[in-house]
Amino acid sequence: MFSSHSSQFTLRSTLFVSLLLPQLTHVSRADQQPEQLKPVFVTATRTAITANESLAPVSVIDREDIERWQINSVQDALQRTPGVNIANSGGQGKVSSIFLRGTNSDHVLVLIDGQRVASATTATAAIEQIPIELVERIEIVRGPRAALYGSEAIGGVIQIFTRQTSSATVKPYLIAGGGTDKTYRTAGGVSGRVDDFWYSVNASHYHTNGFNACSGILNRAGCFDHEPDNDGFIRTSGSARLGYSYDDVLEIEGNFLQTNGNSEFDGSFQNRTKTVNQVYGGRLTLTPNDQWDIIFSGGRTRDESDNYNDGVFANSFVTRRLTALAQSNYRINDDHQLTLGFEYWDDRVGGTTGFSENSRDNKAVFLQYQGLVDNIDWLAAIRFDNNEQFGNNMTGDIALGYSFDSGIKIVGSYGRAFKAPSFNQLYFPDSAFFLSNPNLNPEKSQTAELQIKGSHYSVDWSVSGYWTWVDNLISTVQIDPTDFSSPFTSANISESMIRGLEFTFSTAVYGFDISTNLTLLDPIDKSSGSSHGNRLPRRPKQTFTFNLDRALGDFNFGTTVRGESKRFDNAGNTSRVAGFVTVDLRGEYHPVPDWTLQVNINNLLDKNYETVRYFNQDDRSFLFTVRYTPTGF
Repeated sequence: MFSSHSSQFTLRSTLFVSLLLPQLTHVSRADQQPEQLKPVFVTATRTAITANESLAPVSVIDREDIERWQINSVQDALQRTPGVNIANSGGQGKVSSIFLRGTNSDHVLVLIDGQRVASATTATAAIEQIPIELVERIEIVRGPRAALYGSEAIGGVIQIFTRQTSSATVKPYLIAGGGTDKTYRTAGGVSGRVDDFWYSVNASHYHTNGFNACSGILNRAGCFDHEPDNDGFIRTSGSARLGYSYDDVLEIEGNFLQTNGNSEFDGSFQNRTKTVNQVYGGRLTLTPNDQWDIIFSGGRTRDESDNYNDGVFANSFVTRRLTALAQSNYRINDDHQLTLGFEYWDDRVGGTTGFSENSRDNKAVFLQYQGLVDNIDWLAAIRFDNNEQFGNNMTGDIALGYSFDSGIKIVGSYGRAFKAPSFNQLYFPDSAFFLSNPNLNPEKSQTAELQIKGSHYSVDWSVSGYWTWVDNLISTVQIDPTDFSSPFTSANISESMIRGLEFTFSTAVYGFDISTNLTLLDPIDKSSGSSHGNRLPRRPKQTFTFNLDRALGDFNFGTTVRGESKRFDNAGNTSRVAGFVTVDLRGEYHPVPDWTLQVNINNLLDKNYETVRYFNQDDRSFLFTVRYTPTGF
């Protein structure tokens, strides 16, 4: 139970630790390790920049973080970053929705190696199917990015990069692990370079018997069923990246990822699904001179699910997207860069469900200008989208930053974004329960933000305050509320206002690596009617994460503490989901340089909690992992 007293204590404690960190700092990172190259991000601007250069709030979780924090899933990785909440429906492999900065779960754009991966029918990405073992890094950009990416990028953009090589020699690895709920996982791969060629080939397998996903009430709530059994999950995945470069003028790369999943769950109409998720992509980069890059890329994504009820086939859904991008980056000089791009994609749906329309395409052109003069830097971007179904949309971003000599930087920004209606909302076959609405308009948003960040006494910190207004929100409503048997439909009747504050701190203190973030959110339903003034469902008002790690010779120890305040599971705010605090412990030992032994205890305090009403989360669980990364190649 996350009571008001415990909530206030937790938030005060977090703020106290955060404010105390600068005073505790004694040994800086520079004193502990040699200076490293600053990490480069590409998602925020579609060009390579560092974190300090980004005018948008960004977070990155790389392979080192994944292994050090012993992260077991993509959703676990994402919810460690500010502004992200995950609503999970019963454990590993179950539907997991991303709420980024309080916007809807279909208001975040998810990319894998540059390819859009959301299902065309639901407009959300199946992040629960992405194997963390095959992930190299994850970039999270908070705030609207429709001026570069088009539809869906209202709350932000999340880009997942599959494993790639950073070594000039052959570099294999193996992972094996097991734990509670009869969970086991294996993964392995090899990467390297041969002259001008590079490669990375990987595979993984994950299995768990799981636990009872739903404690719903038959025909009344939750999964509308009562099946007190374990709901397992099996996933087999493979990925590959191959590339070739010639004389710093030409670079060609291809990538591939496929996951096959089999997930059991509780439900009155369906209780098992088999999924196939594929991502193919290719990229060609030409560099005629030091000032100019020309990029051509394209790919294909496929999202397929076959659904069953007690072993009997029920239905199938298949969505496929083809994409193409042409982009030119011209550096006028070291401080000014102009980006021009054209993007195209084509969506198609299939399966056993007969949609009234099964395809649509989107064409877009965008322009971005990044500049720097003395202590002032800026970004301005504009994009025009033409969609076959809903017509033209124009979006834009503008940001202005000022860097003080003291090391503090202030950034102000404003952005407009939109979200196109999904195939389910527009074209799903009419029935006695639901009528589609082909006359829907895109959802549109405006966001204003002020960000202050800096680095002092070996403490990196930032504070961001933002305001987002979304209108034309699509809601599911009953056509005749006075008739209980009346069907439902989708309509542009809702509005929302979201205000938020994000705080981040990270430092090194007496050999301890410490990072913490706190999000304060006020997501309000501004629609007319009975839900006016209510909190948007499944969004907690307070979220914090605290990471602490320490290396002692061949041993490493760490903990992650995460807390979320209460939320409501419905628009009427009548179904309450209690807040919670979880504590995870981890440890690892390096008996020899090539081997690492790890143990992870999740939910140490055995907290009983939910992120979706009536859908369970795991009790205290253990996972043991062995990693083998030979260095003698």
